Amino acid sequence: MPLHQVDVYVLDDFIKLISLEQLHKVAEVSLSFESPESPLAMDLSIVDDKIVRELNKQYRGLDERTDVLAFASFNQGHFYGDSNLLREKDANIQFITPPGHKTNIGEIIISFDQAKRQCATFDYKIEEEIDFLIVHGILHLFGYDHIEPDEEVEMKKRTNQIFLELKAV
Repeated sequence: MPLHQVDVYVLDDFIKLISLEQLHKVAEVSLSFESPESPLAMDLSIVDDKIVRELNKQYRGLDERTDVLAFASFNQGHFYGDSNLLREKDANIQFITPPGHKTNIGEIIISFDQAKRQCATFDYKIEEEIDFLIVHGILHLFGYDHIEPDEEVEMKKRTNQIFLELKAV
């Protein structure tokens, strides 16, 4: 039984285009790299542009498409919209994990449509782009970011280390 729990949801349009086994593998290796001892849980969704854009607008204040959204249970992201009332209201919520359960660190939502466009632009396979977005999203769940140059360097370093681990599995 794996140390970590990854619940995966894939929109019906994409279920036959990707490997659920690979999604689990990438997520579990990434979680194990960042948290080798503590049992964690997370959700991973593969959806379309429309869903990601709606979530991006509602929760980040950005009415635009993006490739991956990471909603962390413990590391607050930045709201770019005009009103921050949602963040202020939810800022003091404390998550409690019942005994015997894994701590849920959040959810990653990936736009299959955007991933497909990006892999065509960079000449990757769709599977490689989805793998990258999973790792990238999980690092965001752990509080890593790439806004500042030194943060970007650290995030790239950790991404490369996780992909080395993936090759070894």
